[in-house]
Amino acid sequence: MIELNIETISIILACGSIIVGVASVVDKNRREIKTREANLFMQSRPNATKEGLKSLQEVMIRQDWTTWDEYKEKYSSKVNPEAAAEVVYITGVFQTWGVLVREKLIDPKLIYRTFPRAPIRYWERLKPYVMGVRELYGNPHEFDAFEWLDNKMKEMLKEEGKGELIKTFKERREI
Repeated sequence: MIELNIETISIILACGSIIVGVASVVDKNRREIKTREANLFMQSRPNATKEGLKSLQEVMIRQDWTTWDEYKEKYSSKVNPEAAAEVVYITGVFQTWGVLVREKLIDPKLIYRTFPRAPIRYWERLKPYVMGVRELYGNPHEFDAFEWLDNKMKEMLKEEGKGELIKTFKERREI
């Protein structure tokens, strides 16, 4: 039989305390990281103000264009600076989210759980604009994180067995 003396028991208790302490610090650090990710995400999203929501709806529903040429004709910064600013703003928001997720600064689940289809819908809507900008500036990587985020959200929907929720912009617009 193993004989336990006070010294052995003290060593075992000290080791146990160290393990509990380390686990507590690791858990606290993990929660702090998640909190920072959530704060970063909240700071990068469009303001949930009446004006911010109006901009989102303006681009998605009211602006009537489906090609780069139509966009330039009706909503470019020379023709309609306010409408152009809304497109640039919204494209920038999704580009920022894509960069933050791709660089592992925020968990993709934050976006997926909050707005699972928004990156998909807005990518489909703004893809002609993005492709036009890429061609205009000769940069095939312009807004690449936005496109990457679209693919990531589609992948996550399919993983959850919700692939049927991925509909084209045209299908949704007719609803």
